[in-house]
Amino acid sequence: MAFDGYKLLIMPDDIRVSAELKIKLDAFLGRGGKLMLTGESGLNEDGTELLFDIGAKYVGKNEFEPDYLVANDELKPDVTQSPLVMYHASQIIRAETGQSLGKVCNSYFNRTYKHFSSHQHTPNNPNDCQYDCGTLKGNILYLAHPVFSIYRGLGAVAYKQYVVRAIDMILGDEKSLVTNLPSTARVSLMYQEKEDRSILHLLYANTINRGGAMQLSGGNLESQAGSVEVIEELLPLHDVDITLKLAKPVTKATLEPQGKELEVSIDGDKITLKIDEFRCHQMVVLEN
Repeated sequence: MAFDGYKLLIMPDDIRVSAELKIKLDAFLGRGGKLMLTGESGLNEDGTELLFDIGAKYVGKNEFEPDYLVANDELKPDVTQSPLVMYHASQIIRAETGQSLGKVCNSYFNRTYKHFSSHQHTPNNPNDCQYDCGTLKGNILYLAHPVFSIYRGLGAVAYKQYVVRAIDMILGDEKSLVTNLPSTARVSLMYQEKEDRSILHLLYANTINRGGAMQLSGGNLESQAGSVEVIEELLPLHDVDITLKLAKPVTKATLEPQGKELEVSIDGDKITLKIDEFRCHQMVVLEN
């Protein structure tokens, strides 16, 4: 597929780069695109060399697992000031020409039958923080841990805050949309070329886990049931703020299908609007 039209490409955790993909990514970066790499992403197909200039020397995989993250203030999660345990090992990098995003601290030792700790993992060694947790150089941001896999497995808020702040850092002022919607909401912005207008879709439903493990059998049925997310009530959202950065100026904004015109505040190439209340789904039509 073509990478044109994207401001940022995110390559999560284990995307090895072929020669063909390298050519496409170099062209994307040459046009001003931004690239975020994490973990082993950006390595060649053999996993022996980092193919992009991240402003750091690449050494290899850390022998300590888990290790600990001590991020800079810009990326540090709100929920803890202590070193954050990262349950998958980082790649070892040493910042040289790039901006360091913080440090990786090793544990005192890997927890094995030879070196025992009564906790699930050995505490961090504050005197062994010699590697960097990530770098920013030009249009490339690199995080040394496989952060997406760790968050997918454990779901801790601290991991999410770290990743989101890294994305905000590399995007800078180029974000197309900023909103105070809750994290469980969904938002999409579509452009209709024929009508020369943008359609903003807001979607929100509060889900809850129901059910659990149960063995099913009888007749021709034999399976294992699990939990499922269900929607039992559709609660309204109030005072939704949205700031957009669009390629064309907006002349009119309306709620659809209500046909109600919205007041729009314009500041340079950004517009701000507020939706007093919506339930489940709301469209906003932005006329150019």
